[in-house]
Amino acid sequence: MAVPTAERDHALARDAFASGDLVHAAHHLASALAADLEDERFLRLADALAARAPRDLRPLFPERKDGKTYYAAGALEAWIHASRGEATEALALLVQVAIARPEERWLSWAGRWLLRDGFAAAVQPLTFAATLARLRERAELRDAPRLLDELGALVGHVARATGSGELVVVAARLLRLHGQAGRALALGLEVDAATPSYGSALAAAYACRELGRPEEALIWFRRASSRAPAEESCRMDIADTLTAVGRDAEALAVYEDTLRREPRHPWALPSALYLRAALHGEAAAAGALRRLAEDEPENERARDRAARLVAHGLVPPAGLPYLDHLPRRTEALLDVMWKILGDAQGPPEKPASIRLTLSALEPPSAVAAMHRQLEALGWAVEVHLHVERLQAPDPRAPRRRGLRHWFRRSFLLWRYDGVRARPAVAAPPPERTAPVAALARTPYALDAWWTEAQRLRPAADATPAELAAAMVHPPPAPQGWEWAEWLFAVQVAAALLLAQDAGGRAILEDLLYGPLDWAAGAAALALARATPDDPAARARRRSELLALVRARPSHGAWCLEKPLLAAALRLSDDPGQRRDLETLLREGS
Repeated sequence: MAVPTAERDHALARDAFASGDLVHAAHHLASALAADLEDERFLRLADALAARAPRDLRPLFPERKDGKTYYAAGALEAWIHASRGEATEALALLVQVAIARPEERWLSWAGRWLLRDGFAAAVQPLTFAATLARLRERAELRDAPRLLDELGALVGHVARATGSGELVVVAARLLRLHGQAGRALALGLEVDAATPSYGSALAAAYACRELGRPEEALIWFRRASSRAPAEESCRMDIADTLTAVGRDAEALAVYEDTLRREPRHPWALPSALYLRAALHGEAAAAGALRRLAEDEPENERARDRAARLVAHGLVPPAGLPYLDHLPRRTEALLDVMWKILGDAQGPPEKPASIRLTLSALEPPSAVAAMHRQLEALGWAVEVHLHVERLQAPDPRAPRRRGLRHWFRRSFLLWRYDGVRARPAVAAPPPERTAPVAALARTPYALDAWWTEAQRLRPAADATPAELAAAMVHPPPAPQGWEWAEWLFAVQVAAALLLAQDAGGRAILEDLLYGPLDWAAGAAALALARATPDDPAARARRRSELLALVRARPSHGAWCLEKPLLAAALRLSDDPGQRRDLETLLREGS
């Protein structure tokens, strides 16, 4: 039922309309609709206003002094466009209003309009798709699942009526960006069943890939490619997905097929050079890739693949580990995982269980990376870990610090249930960790990342706790990254962003002395880089780090040794000590 204010606005709108004052009629009618958008009396007056409104609606809805448009006025303008049969303008405006006010049901109007003969078919799909594309970063959508459902249904109806695959692709991407990959897949499948197109297949493929179903994604990418054989970008998606499921030889064949048509293809060329080096040990390919990355610094794919040559030990790394490049993780658990994957013919047909026995407790980040890698490759496997003997001191417990730390609660990333670790912090909103992902994707060098972190941190909305939470709830791994290398890159990036303010540095201190984990190594690097350029401060931090180096566990591999050595080296001014630390740091690297 309309509230009294709405009744008053309706009466004023009616009187203004009767006297021919359409501007005031529109103003008061918009206010009435804001109170009750389904009142049939208000909507009948909106139809009457549409019949008398001028062709150019701008005088009817004058701009406010603050330059913004009252959302209900935008909705009324959309209603007038719809009354005139101007479907594209009506839906574009209404969607913007609905997203501005996700708690209200403005899209119910679209349901009325779509019942009219020819309305949906009259929508210009590319124009409507452009409207949706502009809305893809709107944070309000993530917390509005009902609105996303309604938006998906609206777009599906229009896409079926217009046969527009482009519209489905944009809408599905909008859904995926707001954590609704399942809805994006449903939209792609629904439209593909009604009007199969390149776009509908592509929408289904991207959704399957994001849902961790790469084999299904391959089916849909290939279906899309068969519908548009000239689309090289889809062929690159096929090759990238083949790489993600370990079918590198097939991926190389796709890349090279593209290169036969376009020898300098900016994605296929560095991808093929990398795989030639990785699969066949071609030194010439490795050299060509490194030169390509140097000659074309704007080619991110070339820079990324060249960095992988180093990370995967395919070419000798330049500089020092942890200072000039992030070495590949070498935990026994990850080596066992890759051996299992290499020996298998593919994912098991039904969920399976594996029991692994370890001589010592592995870092929880290594376990997390293993699980995420298996999921990314489509393996529905439950892994049970058995530890023969725990290290001493207990790697699950925070290590001792000075008396000043006894009276405050430490920040923890992991909590243990026996030997099983679980995140101790909630996942942060994905948009808050975007700077972490942006930094982690760039070629690594500690000093370069520090400079970029200084630039990124002031504009980041994330709290220190949210940045730290990204270390155990990382952003999705980019296509082609192994989860172990991505997770550690994310942890180092998050640590460098944390080190930009006092609250973040306090968390890093806790992580440095917390349970043994890759995150503690990331904290060591960030704290060393954040240490003031003061001899006394550098000496104190260096002494602290070297004391931790000497506190080696009783047995098992030690994930902190090399990051601690690198952090201490970063703070060392003595030539003899630097030489000794460099020697230790290079051993086994």
